[in-house]
Amino acid sequence: MRVLVFSDTHGDTEGMSGVLDAVPCDLALHLGDCVADCEDVRILHPDVTLWQVAGNDYRDTVSGIQFEDLFELAGVRVFLTHGHRYGVRSGPELLCAAAKARGAALALYGHTHIAAVGSCDGVTWCNPGSASRARCAGGRSYAVVTLEDGTFTCEVVRF
Repeated sequence: MRVLVFSDTHGDTEGMSGVLDAVPCDLALHLGDCVADCEDVRILHPDVTLWQVAGNDYRDTVSGIQFEDLFELAGVRVFLTHGHRYGVRSGPELLCAAAKARGAALALYGHTHIAAVGSCDGVTWCNPGSASRARCAGGRSYAVVTLEDGTFTCEVVRF
């Protein structure tokens, strides 16, 4: 199963939409800031299944969209959050502890606009960066998570 992961589009869906035009996926995820962007993308890509969580952008906080999600894909328990509630700008430790407490092997988050993949305390974490406002060298980015039979890989793709 191939999952494309986006975050922090902040009203600019051009990059995310272009990726969805070019890269086949079984599922797309948006990790907040700005949840309204998902409605625009759903109109342009009605064939793509898109799940989302809310971020700390004002429009997200009043949207009624949940701030976290926990689910299983291809035998892997996945924790989804924007990250702002776990102090991710200071590091992934609190996020990993929260994911581990929920039995998740993979934690996906955004907020920092900086793409990265790593692990701590037995949990793999992945931040896809920003599909519109990157804060790191290399520009805009998203992540590809490939899951199969209880195993997974995460890759950051810059565009």
